[in-house]
Amino acid sequence: MVQTVHAVTRLADAGIRITSYRESDMIDLTTPHGELVLSVFAFLAKQESSIKSERAKRGIASAKAKGVRVGRPPGSKDRRPRTRRHFRNPVSG
Repeated sequence: MVQTVHAVTRLADAGIRITSYRESDMIDLTTPHGELVLSVFAFLAKQESSIKSERAKRGIASAKAKGVRVGRPPGSKDRRPRTRRHFRNPVSG
């Protein structure tokens, strides 16, 4: 969240003005009000990311508790070295 505000501040210091035209009123991110709005949006984005991660972890735990296999299919790691070898020594056709 702080990194987003710092990035916008650095851009503003470089003479780049950032505004949002998608909101109902134009938001100028270089003003104190705009910085507040940006901070709120950044916080909400971070929270949403955390919530998605938590849901995914709970879903995986639930699947494991039900006995569902989670992760790569069996044997998928065995094919990778052969594929690499094939690309190192391609067969001309």
